[in-house]
Amino acid sequence: MEIVGLTASIGALAELTLKVFTTLYTYYGDVKNGPSRSAELRDELGAMLALFEGLKQSLSRGNYIDNTGANLHGELGNLHEILVEMQDRVTADQTRGIRRMTWPFKEGENKKFIERIERCKSTFNLALNIDQR
Repeated sequence: MEIVGLTASIGALAELTLKVFTTLYTYYGDVKNGPSRSAELRDELGAMLALFEGLKQSLSRGNYIDNTGANLHGELGNLHEILVEMQDRVTADQTRGIRRMTWPFKEGENKKFIERIERCKSTFNLALNIDQR
């Protein structure tokens, strides 16, 4: 039963990740001088989408280790918080008028988002590596 819950959580986060990724990509096209790390932030989210697919496939094969599931639930929650925070900053209300022409995150914020996403990706990669053994 927990596999079904994990799979559903991953699916929901994949949708949110795609939404944030798409919004950032569109936003970046409107911004003249986005920080150099903005491309890296979008790349991290794109890589996360690929990891979600691998995790869903692994879970659908029934490959599951109890302690891995607990770690995945924790990281899925962490990632959800990150994505909601990012989404709140790039919603239509936040991107009107002159603000539409500036990148929504300062360079330091960009870096922190990337670091937080990388930590989540590390946990997901570890779960996939355990599965492959």
